[in-house]
Amino acid sequence: MQIKCPKNNKQIEHGVSEKTQGSATCPKYEHIVHPFPPLYDENSTILILGSLPSVKSREQMFFYGHPQNRFWKVMAAITGEKIPETIEEKKELLHKHHIALWDTIYSCDIVGSSDSSIKNVVLPSTSPANAAFSLERLIDAWQKLIVDACGRGLI
Repeated sequence: MQIKCPKNNKQIEHGVSEKTQGSATCPKYEHIVHPFPPLYDENSTILILGSLPSVKSREQMFFYGHPQNRFWKVMAAITGEKIPETIEEKKELLHKHHIALWDTIYSCDIVGSSDSSIKNVVLPSTSPANAAFSLERLIDAWQKLIVDACGRGLI
């Protein structure tokens, strides 16, 4: 049976070339739903937006988790603080300097941590153009985001 590689549309013999699927010539996409809430508090005045957590960040359940990512070094340098190592230290640094973090993508298909591979992006937008979400599904998505972020509903 022939299938198409989602990256380059090359025909691949399904079941014959396991090495080709999930390789550099035809990477394996994974569907990801953003797994953790935004970081902010009532004193946040700066919002830094990312796209979607990397594999390492998803494993740690916190932002910018890959040790080679320079985000925390930059934050430490511009705030005059030491480079935070633990998640608690990272949260303390951000809260102390009124910085909030969040990502713009609710869910998507992605290869590993490669932003350039992102496709099938879903943003829980309230726009009527967002026909992918029924009103019920949209309310559910927003409710989960608000409850996760605030620990409670709006009412």
